[in-house]
Amino acid sequence: MSLEFHNVSHSYGTTRVLQDISFKAAEGEILCLLGPSGGGKSTLLRLAAGLEPVQSGHLSLDGELLAQPGIQPPPEQRPIGLVFQDHVLFPHLTVTSNLAFGLAGTNKLAQRDRVAQLLEQMDLAGLDERYPHELSGGQQQRVALARAMAPKPRVLLLDEPFASVDSTLRRQLRRTTRAALKASGTTAIVVTHDPDEAMQLADSIAVMAQGKIAQHDSPSAIWQQPTTLQVALLFGDATAIVSHSRGGTVFSAFGEMASTLPDGPTTLAIRPQGIELHQPDSDHPATAEVTDLRLLGHRWQLRLTALPSETAHQDLPTISATTDSPESFALGTQVRTTLNAKDCFLFSNTN
Repeated sequence: MSLEFHNVSHSYGTTRVLQDISFKAAEGEILCLLGPSGGGKSTLLRLAAGLEPVQSGHLSLDGELLAQPGIQPPPEQRPIGLVFQDHVLFPHLTVTSNLAFGLAGTNKLAQRDRVAQLLEQMDLAGLDERYPHELSGGQQQRVALARAMAPKPRVLLLDEPFASVDSTLRRQLRRTTRAALKASGTTAIVVTHDPDEAMQLADSIAVMAQGKIAQHDSPSAIWQQPTTLQVALLFGDATAIVSHSRGGTVFSAFGEMASTLPDGPTTLAIRPQGIELHQPDSDHPATAEVTDLRLLGHRWQLRLTALPSETAHQDLPTISATTDSPESFALGTQVRTTLNAKDCFLFSNTN
C-alpha cells in the first residue's frame, strides 16, 4: 500500500517547517526521511498519522485521498501504525498483553497465533510474560515495533525508533526491523538523522533540508550521485574544500580532476577514499603534510593539511585520507596527493 504526499506545506505559527513537499513511499518499501533535527521529518509523520491537521496539499493512500484541509480522519480511523522513540509500552501489561492490545476485536485463537508469530519474528521468544520494566531498552523497542505491526497496518511510521539505545543494539535492531518489515510487506517510513542508519535500513532515502526534499533516490544513487553539496557531505565522511573550475579542469589544494562546470569558483566534496597518496619526487612536489594518524578498526585514517601552493595560500585546508601502510606516513611526513574522481563530487558556487 503506497503513501503519497502531494505539495504539502506546514507551519507552526509564523515558522514554516515544510515547503511544498511531494514524495511517495511505494508499496512494501522502506523509505527513510533523513536530515537534521528541526527539518520537518517528524511533522510529516504526524500529518500522515493524523496527529497534525493538513494545512496545505493532500495525502493519498494507494491513490485514494487520505487527508487534506477540511478532511482530517482521526488517527484511529487510519490504517497506519506509529512507533515512537520512547517505546510508550503499557507498564502494567506483559509483553504478550502489550502485543495483543492492538488485536482487540479478533478472536482469542487468532490473537494467540499472531502474538506467537511476532514473538518469534522479533526475537522475543521467552520474554512473553515479562513486564516492560523487566526488559532492556532494545527489547522494549522490539516489543513496541511488534505491537505496532500486530494489526498489520497498511503503513508503519517510525520516528527515530533506535535513538534511545546504544550503538551495538542499534545495529542489531536495524537488521531485525528491516527483516521484519520486508517479511510483512508493510510500507514503512522511518525518520532518522543518521546517514548510516538510512543506508542500512532503506530501499529509498529522502534527504530533507530546510523543509524541502533535497534528493529522493535509492541508497546507491544517493551514495554515487549526490545532487547537492549538502547531500554529498552527509555520506562517507566527506569534507568540502574550495576549488576552481577552468578550461574543463577543476583545481584544488589536493589535486586536479576533470570538470564539466563553467569556469568559476566551485566546491569539492571529497571522501577519504578520494585522496590518493604518493611519495613526492623532483617532478611531483609534496602537496600536503600528515598532521594526525589514527587507527579506525579496519583502516588507518590520516589528517592532511595542504602545503602553500598556487591553489592553497591562506586558510590551508585539512582533509582526511585512508591508508593500509601507516609506516609510510608518520606525523610530519610530506606527501603528494591526487584525486580519485569516484569519491569526489564537484558543485558550482553559483547555484
